[in-house]
Amino acid sequence: MEYLKSYVMIQNERFGGKVQLKLELEPDTRKCLIPKLILQPLAENSFEHGLLNKAGDWLLTVESHTTPEGDLLICIKDNGIGFDSERLAQREDRAGYRQGTELRLPYRSGERPRQDQTAERKRRTWRIDRQQSRNGHHRQCADAGSVRREEMNMARKVVIIDDEPWTRGVIIKLAQWDRLGLKVVGEAADGETGLELIRKVLPDIVITDVRMPRIGGIELVQKLRSEGFQIPILIISGYDDFAYVRSALKLGVTDYLLKPIKAQELNQQLQRCIEILNQEEIVRPKAVMEAAFFADGWEREYYDIRSKLETALKVGNYEIVRQQMAQLYNVASKHEGEQPPTAVMIGIYYAMLFALQKHIDSVGANREDVFGAKGPTFVFSRDNTLRQMIDFIQDLYCSVMRYLEKQQQQRSRLNIDAVCRYIQGCYIHGVTLEQTADEFHVTKEYLSKAFKADRKEGFSEYVTSLRMKRAYELIVEFDTPLKDVGAMVGYFDLAHFYKTFKKHFGKTPGEVRESLKKDKTTTP
Repeated sequence: MEYLKSYVMIQNERFGGKVQLKLELEPDTRKCLIPKLILQPLAENSFEHGLLNKAGDWLLTVESHTTPEGDLLICIKDNGIGFDSERLAQREDRAGYRQGTELRLPYRSGERPRQDQTAERKRRTWRIDRQQSRNGHHRQCADAGSVRREEMNMARKVVIIDDEPWTRGVIIKLAQWDRLGLKVVGEAADGETGLELIRKVLPDIVITDVRMPRIGGIELVQKLRSEGFQIPILIISGYDDFAYVRSALKLGVTDYLLKPIKAQELNQQLQRCIEILNQEEIVRPKAVMEAAFFADGWEREYYDIRSKLETALKVGNYEIVRQQMAQLYNVASKHEGEQPPTAVMIGIYYAMLFALQKHIDSVGANREDVFGAKGPTFVFSRDNTLRQMIDFIQDLYCSVMRYLEKQQQQRSRLNIDAVCRYIQGCYIHGVTLEQTADEFHVTKEYLSKAFKADRKEGFSEYVTSLRMKRAYELIVEFDTPLKDVGAMVGYFDLAHFYKTFKKHFGKTPGEVRESLKKDKTTTP
């Protein structure tokens, strides 16, 4: 489990703390001894096929049980989007996959498996989801990017550094260099030689191993960053290199590749490097801007504005956007004057644009669809004022919010009757607003507003009403013991159940039961 926790920790470094690991382990199974690195490949499947394209927080759940036969059963679940139905059908035809990912190990609690013991059975399944894969869009972008590079005869340069010739050969064989518009211009067998090679050929992308003679991958990245090389870097690691990977991520490497290297993952990461390079004109002004901001000591004010703008984007609050843009103008003009230097102006613009693009990506939208093929542009000149630029940014934020709202409404076509049927089917088990929104592929904010507008009561109030109605039936019609009623309607805190029941009906469950008895005795 420690290796799995380390793996999730690395993923949190990579994805900004989005991943939550939930362990539901039977007490007896905690004593079981299993081979190292059994669970990580299963968790990787959850990330690759379920979580990577999901907006919002990610949940990875690990369950362990012992079977009547004495086997250890490990199940890994996630709250990701899963496969689309077509892809799932293909996999089922090939392998008969079903729901979940389970691993059954043929040994009992406290025993260490013999060296010749292997996994008796591994069964994988995938959740069917109505949301279609977006891979097609990514392929289109990659193709378009490579065409532009080919037309200009400007293949981007790649350097590969690894002390294993075999690994370097695998990378060269698996990568789609021509399609991506990339070219390998050099190889090195250690970090020191690789550093000299990078200084000489000035590559656009570096692929390097973590553990190498003379200079390791982490030290190499440190030296490159200290010398001003801000190029994308991919590091190659094994399962035992989590500590190194975490250090590398903190140094700003683009991502990492796990051995054995897979073609799909390698090409996806190279495509990501290309996208970063294509945004170079955004990233660089952002760095210039932050240097200017923070040198004058308004870092805290700037990030407070950024944080509130992110909240406004998530909830669709136009008024907060206007307020924070006014605050941005006040802060910037206070520190930089009403006509700041051009570098600061550019920096502010691209930083705000970068934050907006991040939000667009987080909700799964296509930037080109939102902005158009040319993208948002503000023409800087000597005559442009700070006010004009911030007004432009404000209009841009508001137009993006309107676009996303419209797309959300069109995409979801939310049927509140269907939502209610879903709630009625699972409210006893603790249904939540977020869970329901996930089920219908809408944001929880949108679901909350739509539900209240249709039913004239909030989501929580509706769920509570269902529970109380059922509790009353159990008490009055079925004479269920009061201590059991709460659990049967989803309340496992008896005191909380009693309090909610009294608030809803004006009587405690016991008072309802007593009044029922009195009615029966007084009835002739």
